[in-house]
Amino acid sequence: MTAAASARPARGASARAGAAFQSKKAARGLKNTLDWASRPYPTNVLRRKPVAVIGASTGFFGAVWAQAELRKILRACGARVLDRQLPVARAADAFAPDGSLVDPELTAALAELVRDLVRTARPNKLRGESEQGDRMHAITAAAGPSTG
Repeated sequence: MTAAASARPARGASARAGAAFQSKKAARGLKNTLDWASRPYPTNVLRRKPVAVIGASTGFFGAVWAQAELRKILRACGARVLDRQLPVARAADAFAPDGSLVDPELTAALAELVRDLVRTARPNKLRGESEQGDRMHAITAAAGPSTG
């Protein structure tokens, strides 16, 4: 999987609402994607972006440990990581043939997590925070004091 392919939002995810990573046996691709996306730090594309972490695994823990590590990395990159996460255990049995979740409780938890992500994304504009403002601040700081 290329870095560009692993950085694509999951089907149905809005790039404006936040970031959604999907990874199936693509740990190296995800690592490379995060390396590239996190640079340069002051203006990286993950800074101040709201992010929800969701994982599925074949085991009983639902990628809990991998999600914990990913949350740390995303925070270090400057992303606004939601305090909640969604582990999906025994992925082979968790999904219906159409791709939907079989367990109604997991479906409800996913819907609530997405609602939280959207709620978290909206205040950026209300507080006047913006990617453009971050970039301009970084460029101004890099240029040093003006000599005008």
